[in-house]
Amino acid sequence: MRVSKPFGKRSSADNKELMPKVKYFLTFEGEKTEVQYFSGVASFKKKLGINTLFAIVPLERHYEEISWSNPCKFIFSLIKTLEESSTGQMSIESIVKYSVDYIIDDLRLINRYKKNLSDFSEELYAKIEADFGYKREDIGYDQDTILECICEYLCGVFPHEFTEISIDNVQQYLSEHELYYNPEIDKVCLIVDRDPLSFFTDQYDLLVNACSRKNFSLYVSNPCFELWLLMHYSIIKELEPKMMLENNNRFLEKELKKQLPGYKKGKIHFDELITKIDDAISNAQIFCEDAVKLESELGSNVGLLLKELRGDH
Repeated sequence: MRVSKPFGKRSSADNKELMPKVKYFLTFEGEKTEVQYFSGVASFKKKLGINTLFAIVPLERHYEEISWSNPCKFIFSLIKTLEESSTGQMSIESIVKYSVDYIIDDLRLINRYKKNLSDFSEELYAKIEADFGYKREDIGYDQDTILECICEYLCGVFPHEFTEISIDNVQQYLSEHELYYNPEIDKVCLIVDRDPLSFFTDQYDLLVNACSRKNFSLYVSNPCFELWLLMHYSIIKELEPKMMLENNNRFLEKELKKQLPGYKKGKIHFDELITKIDDAISNAQIFCEDAVKLESELGSNVGLLLKELRGDH
């Protein structure tokens, strides 16, 4: 997991004195709809009445993690990232992941590479182990030297594009996307769907327990995030609960498109939804809002997150 932040901007480390008191780190199971929705929330903080002392910090997965569908996998990746942030010591695995992200985000070179992404990473791990004896789970204490090794490798793979790229560029990229997490005041929020086809009961229990153990907040929509979006409209009170729960995405997407023309995953007209968030929070109370019970019951507790951000009681 990494902070979603364009390269070249001043890092949060450079702006600590300007940062709000509490950061809400949001991590999503979905890579499109949920991200776009909460990007809208962050953009309209003032209009929504969100506490000015709160910063909404969306997190995104490393490129190697994008294909993950099981929320348990990315929560353990997040836990590892937060532990590294608190100690200031980054593992070899994390250094390699950030380096791969860098060449994809800023050099746009991976499409020219003849092997797949996992092969590329494995070659980096092999070079680091050959040069330093480090395994991927080891801490890279001499980060500059390791990055120099990675840059040497990249110069060999991409000799024309990488000749002018220095270790400072990669180091800056790591700094830009690194979490600055204070467990005493900051909040970590996981926003997931309850999809019984890919998210089994034992996995759900594991996720709930991990969140409880780490004091993370879990926000679940059962069966999917489209239910929360549909809660912005009064039609939600008229629909058959069994149909919404059992037919999940197809039924809910069909009903949502009737209310929000042109809707599709990753394409939300947030300027319309923003005027209906109070309705969504109210409508959600008709259904289940308990994260544990949402394993099997229809509902969404996303409204509780918005109420907390606004300071509602």
